[in-house]
Amino acid sequence: MKLEGLQSYKKDSQSSRIIVLVCVIVCVGASVFMYIDSRNFIANQSAKKVVIDRQNHAWLATEQDFTREDRKIQYEEHVKDFYRLFFAFDGGTFDTNVNRGLNLMEGGLGKSIYIKEYVEKNIAREVVENNWQLRIEVVKVECDISVSPAQGVIYARQTLVRPAGEVVRNMNATFTIADAKVSYDNPRGALITGFDIFDNSRVIKEQKR
Repeated sequence: MKLEGLQSYKKDSQSSRIIVLVCVIVCVGASVFMYIDSRNFIANQSAKKVVIDRQNHAWLATEQDFTREDRKIQYEEHVKDFYRLFFAFDGGTFDTNVNRGLNLMEGGLGKSIYIKEYVEKNIAREVVENNWQLRIEVVKVECDISVSPAQGVIYARQTLVRPAGEVVRNMNATFTIADAKVSYDNPRGALITGFDIFDNSRVIKEQKR
């Protein structure tokens, strides 16, 4: 083989190696970019929260989309949800409503309130045997989110409907509330961490003339 042929072969071989090296670098770079992009996508998806509005419509929003006023409203609605479940039921819905309500409250606190309100008073049996029905009317909720954990007060009235007549009591309480993991059992991502009923007095209805 002539010298010119060898030199040409050598140049072609070097060119081929350069092309292969460039291709490898491009492929590695593309793989790294795709990996980083996928990690960012997963992180963004994980940051999303499910929010249930007052019409029970579900929508997604990132943490940055929530204003302080938004979170205040969600906290207040969370406490209302707790009242509408934990303090309103009949013989057929007692277990379901109470358990759903307890999902909105810190475990140890929920257990102590359940024992105080229902176990010690034997409410479950009374409701079934006496055909009772309990209703709740939330009058007002105020929540202060300038402190941590947020704290507030709720004013409500509970009505015991029974064959002998109705009994209405105040169900006013103070509470503290904090952020929690969003789940199907807790769609607003909040948890009641403190709860104290300060007024459970009976409401005397005015006599009709």
